[in-house]
This record gives sequence, C-alpha cells and structure tokens, in this order.
Amino acid sequence: MTRTIARPAALALALSMALLSACGGGSSVRSDSASIQGNPPPPPPPPPPPPKGEACQPPIAADCTIDVPGPTSFLEMTGGRESTHALIKSGEGDLWLSVTTGTSGGAPTGKAAMVEYLFGGGTTIENGTIRVQDRVTLRSNVSVEKAGHLDVVGFVIGNVVTKGEVFLWGTVTGNVRNDGVLTPGSSDSNIYQVAARIQGDYHQTSAGTIDVVLGSASGGYISVTGRADIDGSLRFVQHCYYNECYALPSTPISLKVLHADGGVFGQFDQWTSPGLFITGALRYLTNDVYFDASAVSAAKAMGVARAGDALTLAAAGHFDSALDHAVDFGKLPDSEQTQTQRDFLASVTRIQQLQDFGQAVKTFDSLSGHAYVDMANVLLQQSALPASGLINHIGSLHAGSAAGAWAAQSTMFATGASAFGERRSGFDQWLNDRLLIGFSLGVGDGSLRVDRSGGVARDNAPQWDLYLRRNGGRDSYVLGDFGYSHHQLDFNRGIDLGQNLQNVLSDRSADVQHAYVEAGQDFFTSAGRLTPFAAMSYATLHAGGAIEHGTTGFELITQPSFHARSYASAGLRFERNWRMGDGQWWRLNLAAGAMQQLSARDMANAAFTGTPDAAFALAGIANPQTSGWMQVNLGATGEKWSWLLSLDRQASAQALSMGMEYRF
Repeated sequence: MTRTIARPAALALALSMALLSACGGGSSVRSDSASIQGNPPPPPPPPPPPPKGEACQPPIAADCTIDVPGPTSFLEMTGGRESTHALIKSGEGDLWLSVTTGTSGGAPTGKAAMVEYLFGGGTTIENGTIRVQDRVTLRSNVSVEKAGHLDVVGFVIGNVVTKGEVFLWGTVTGNVRNDGVLTPGSSDSNIYQVAARIQGDYHQTSAGTIDVVLGSASGGYISVTGRADIDGSLRFVQHCYYNECYALPSTPISLKVLHADGGVFGQFDQWTSPGLFITGALRYLTNDVYFDASAVSAAKAMGVARAGDALTLAAAGHFDSALDHAVDFGKLPDSEQTQTQRDFLASVTRIQQLQDFGQAVKTFDSLSGHAYVDMANVLLQQSALPASGLINHIGSLHAGSAAGAWAAQSTMFATGASAFGERRSGFDQWLNDRLLIGFSLGVGDGSLRVDRSGGVARDNAPQWDLYLRRNGGRDSYVLGDFGYSHHQLDFNRGIDLGQNLQNVLSDRSADVQHAYVEAGQDFFTSAGRLTPFAAMSYATLHAGGAIEHGTTGFELITQPSFHARSYASAGLRFERNWRMGDGQWWRLNLAAGAMQQLSARDMANAAFTGTPDAAFALAGIANPQTSGWMQVNLGATGEKWSWLLSLDRQASAQALSMGMEYRF
C-alpha cells in the first residue's frame, strides 16, 4: 500500500493601494474603517436619444419644478434658459442641461460656454442628478440635498452648498460649502490638463468628505483660488472610467490632494483608502496638501501589518514584480492587449481593492504556487518508506519458504484529506539460504490535497521496485529497495481574488526515483516476532512544465523542476500469526516509527500567464522536519488466498484499506 499525505487590474497595474500608517501632521488619524465606501460614479455614458419635448419650456413664469421618476429615467433641457425663478429637481432620474439634444458632453474643452441656463431664484437638487454638460453654464446658486447629485462638466456661476454629492470636472465660480462628498474629475490621458477648479473659497465641515482620485493621468484633485478651510474626511478612490480602473505608478510619489491660492487652514480628521497596499502620510503646506506615498508595495504593506508568513510575503513580492513587468502593456489600448493581459489587469484591480488583511493573506497564498512544491514533498515523503504491503510480504518470507510470483489487489477508502489505492504483483526468489531478490510492478491511483488554497491533484502512477534482502547471523538482516514511479497529476486549485474562488486546471507529469536501505534484527517470542530497525532513504523527483488554464491572468506557467529529499527513520515492527486449522492462518502486523528529514532541495520556477517574463522561485509550506508514522494490518491467509484490513497513517493523513491477495 502506498501512502498519500496531506499538508497542513486600460492600466491597472502598478501598485497596491492601502493605507497602513497614520496621517502626517497635526492630529489627523487614519481611519481603519471608511465611513463612506466605494468609488464615486464615473461620468455616465451617452444615454439613448431623449424623449421628444423639452423640460420647462420658455417663457418661464414660475419656479421650474422637474420630477424625473425612476433611477434610470432621463430628461434634457437644450438651448439654454433665462428665468428669475428657481429650478427644482426631484425624482431619482437625471436632468441634463445640454447645448443641443443628445449632447453627451465630456471633459471640459476650455472653450467659452455656448449656452447659459439662468435661474435667479436658485437651483435645488432634492433627489437624482443634474448634469451641467460641456460648453454649458448654469448661472445660479445651487443647493444639493442628501439624496441629490450635481455633475459639473461645464461651468457653474454661483455658490454651491452640498449635503449630497458633487462631481466636479469643470469649474465653479463661487464659494463651495461641503457637508457631503466632493469628487474631482480625472482623466486617463493628458488631453485634458485643467484640474477641477473652485474660483472662490472652499469650506469643508466635519461632516464633509473630499475625494482624491488615485491613478489618473491628469486632474484628480481640487484647485481653489480662494482659501480652503478643511475638516472632516479625505478619501482616496481608485480612478475608474466605464468599468476600467487604473492604479498609481509603481514608484513612491507625492500625490496632490488640494491647492488653495488663499492658503490651507485646518486638517482632515481622517483619511481612508479603497485598498491595503500603500503606506504614506499627509503633508500640509501653506497652500497645498500632499500625500507622500512612502511605499507602494504589497509585500511591504503585508510585512508592516505582520499579515501572513514567509510564503505569503514572498507571493506578495511576486505580485509587486508582476505589476512592474505589466507597465508597458498596461498603457496600451484594449484592442492591442491580449485577452490574458486584460484578465490580468482586471484581477489586479480586484486585489488592489481588498479591504481586509485576512483576505489578502488568502489571496496571496493562492497566488504563491506553493502546491507544486508541496505535492513534490508529498510524493517524496511517500517514497521514503516502502509500501507496507511490500514490506509485510518480504518479512513473511524466510529461508526455505515458497517464492515465485505473487499478486495483491486492494481498494482504499480515505478517512483524511487524501486517498490512495494500489494494485501490485511481483516475483521473488531465494538465491541461497540467506539472499532473497525480487521485483514488483504496481499501479497506484489516488488524490493529493494541499492546504491553504493549494488544491487537489488526482494521481495515476505506474511503478516498479527491485528489492534485495540479506539475512545475517542472529536473525539480523539488511534490506534494500530501489524503485521508480511515474505520476500523471490532474491538478485543480483555486485562485482567491476576494470575491469568489476561481478554479484553474493543469496537467503535470512527475518521475520519482528512490533508494531505501534498512537494517534490523528479528526477535522471536511466544507472542510473535518483534523487529526494531533503522533506515536511510534518498528520493528525487523530476517534474515537467505545465500551463494552468483559467481566466484571471494569474494562472501559473510552471517550468520543469527538480526536487530531492533524504531521510533517516527508525521504528519497530511486530508480527503475530495464529493457526486456525484447515490450513488457515490469521496474521497481525503492527509498525510504528519516526522519520527525520535530513536534506531538501527544490529547483522550481514559475511565472503568471499575464506576465510570463516575470519568473520567480516557487516555495512550499514549511513542514516539520520530524514526523511519525504507523501501520496496522490484520488479515487471514489460506493455502493460496488472503484478505487484509489495513490502517496506514503518516503525519496528518490516514487511510483505511481492505483487499484480497491471491498467490500463483
């Protein structure tokens, strides 16, 4: 019987985003749990053609009250308006102030406004969104209630007071009071160079939040011509546009948060982030606020947080290296990227948005590729001791006993994390009264399960052994076993990106050679035979390369690898036979011992499919150098047949098997 042992981010690339340190200056403190989660919505894509008719047709003789019910509803004003009355927006839908019908707008072009909407009585957004398009000016004081949204792509001339959300890509000429959320516009190109501007004073209360957009090529911060009085929260958000998200450059930089010509007064109470993998501090100057990103590294962030072990930190380092290698193709348009590269960038985005170090540990463990080394370790440790069935067969022979062909078949049922079944036959022969030589052939089928998102591999393994036993004086002996096995592994493992476990598949072959030498002595008593023994073993494994199949871009390309182990072991065997009459014998075999790993060598490298040039060394989970094992066999033997009940336990795995043997 053979044992199987179980062991317990388009341009999204660059760095990991998380905030691990306290804010710099004053009494600002980093908040570990953001009060406002998620990224601000990007500018909406062009809607379908608007319905016929105009909202609030001129001449306007009273307040213009517009209800756009339903969150997906849409209404449009075109050509401008002039009224001394108020504009009041209710309903969850959108109202667009446009130049002409269907004008989608976009980032500001810097051109003079072509149309103007004047509401002398003020504008109130009770619910839903008013969007001021490019080349449009809204001349009005604006009040945004908690359920309201104001998107400024063009220009607003008037004071803005918000308890809701304001998305500012254009310019407000007036004072802004923020009791809600203010998000500056940003771009993924250098076409639009004008930062979001407030031509007036900016006042943020303790209830307000201002966003800083990370990863944009331009914009992403607020520029104020007056003074800026700040309190409340600063929130870092990831730059996203039409479902594509971007990240920071891969080197430490200073990010501009706010500029005020009239000076910066006060400090933020807290700052929050969408992810875990950036460290740094706020820096307050007379006219500016900066965030100094001192480290942009998943590995450094995980290390500072003491999250995970050496395996986790190494995998986080491989992630950082892969992002560096992805910089070039990350700048390409989607049409010039391969599907694997697009998958890789999308996965980076998910990882950068992780909010919990516990999940980050699971994610990097699943990216480490440790299972390939762990599986090699399992197979090598498995070969450190000969199969119990083979040992028991050899031990049952004595000088003068019948030799020749033999066969055995067993079916195994796993009680732990793994299972293995084996069919074996062989031939042995006494060369003289002291020397036995033989060989055996077998086929093993089983499964190998690896901990920590490692995966499961199903194994089919033809194998052969050549054994030699030399009996000495006083019932001493020396046993040698030399063998080879070929393993075909169908591997299924999970990549954990924090949302769900995505399965990846691969096929890999491995060849194992082992040499085992044992010396012991039999002591015969009325209770049976007691055999203490000591042994040395050496095993090597050569594995072929493989490519995992999946859709994350973090699947592995494993190169051919080499692994070697040497072990020393010692143990005790006990055998007792009972004669039951009619040529039947009952037999009990007990064996237990300890095994010490003396040396280990692993030469294994891999790369992610999204960044095949960024190779790294694979490492496995650290295992105890010493492990125990136990084998129990109970069977009955007739003239040519026998049955066997076997328990085989090594380290944390155990298996129960039942089988029949027939000797030819």
